Amino acid sequence: MVLTLALGIGANTAVFSVLNAVLLRPLPFNQPQNLVAIGEYDTREKTDPGTDINSISYLDYVDWRNQNKVFERIAVYTNQGVSTLTDGNGALHVQAESVSADLFPLLGVQPMLGRTFLPNEDNPGNHVVILSHALWQRRFGADRNVVGKTVTLDGQQFEVIGVMPPRFTFPIAAVSAELWVSMSSLRESKDGSPPMTEQRDNDFFECIARLKPNVSIQQAQANVDSITASWRSLSRNRELSIRAALGAGRWRIIKQLLAESTLLGALGGLAGLVIAIWGIDSLKAFLPNVPRIDEISPDLLVLVVTAIASLGVGIVSGLFPAWRAWHSKLAVSLHDAPRGASESASAHRARSALVVVEIVLALVLLASAGLLVESFIRLQRVPGGFDS
Repeated sequence: MVLTLALGIGANTAVFSVLNAVLLRPLPFNQPQNLVAIGEYDTREKTDPGTDINSISYLDYVDWRNQNKVFERIAVYTNQGVSTLTDGNGALHVQAESVSADLFPLLGVQPMLGRTFLPNEDNPGNHVVILSHALWQRRFGADRNVVGKTVTLDGQQFEVIGVMPPRFTFPIAAVSAELWVSMSSLRESKDGSPPMTEQRDNDFFECIARLKPNVSIQQAQANVDSITASWRSLSRNRELSIRAALGAGRWRIIKQLLAESTLLGALGGLAGLVIAIWGIDSLKAFLPNVPRIDEISPDLLVLVVTAIASLGVGIVSGLFPAWRAWHSKLAVSLHDAPRGASESASAHRARSALVVVEIVLALVLLASAGLLVESFIRLQRVPGGFDS
């Protein structure tokens, strides 16, 4: 009996210990409920975006940091793997993590000794390192004068600027980081080639942010989506630049843009026609007393008007990118602009103006439709002078 109870209680205690440590115990950071992970996800995958977030590039992080309106702070980090630490007492393999300067203030954690990274220490040429409490005890004998000393990591000299408190770990993973370095090394040029942090296609950073007070996840998602939307634009501009560099003339590129927008307009017209046919059946049921209601159908004239409207919308929507292609030096932009450069201020203003025009036209259309329905209802209520 005692053995049965011991086995049952012991198994439950073990399971609850795992549950408590993994799920119930709050994260050891300041107000962890306001921390969010940010990343990209493949829209082709049929999974919940919140459950499978992919890594991002450093340029993605820079855009989100500079343009967002919903985060107090935003930071990135990436695992450096096993690094070799040398301090005069031999070599030691340690787990290193590269983090941006905003990470520790974002988490709300202060070091036990020294300080955390300064914003300018993310720039190339600033080789500084922060030690974990365990590494400080194991390798440096809990020396409280370790701050200011120099150690060697993978052949480069780093100045120790701080020691984190006991039990602090980030990121929370099976293998804990033993030291943290700034973004400086990753942003330095190697062998004359541009660093990977200047290429938007190099997605190897994890991203974390702290929400501003009274900002919901939905608001943050909308803000991040609006910033990310400008990258699809950057990718297309680069595609056109490559075409121009390979010899495509302006007229050929403009005809391509107009053909694409016209095709989209035609597809939209076909979809709209299907919706209109379905809507007519609904209107017949909603307005039974309208004269000649049974004769309402999309005849040849309606089809011609729909086709003209669809093609017109397609051509008009293609005029703006065609105008940009005509007035821009597409081939030169391959050399003038870095791979991940954001769109120019003039292009951003033009895009914003188009959005404003779209919203205004949509509101006008909505108001006109509402007034038309109200006028029709009032006409139905006017006495006709006879018993219908």
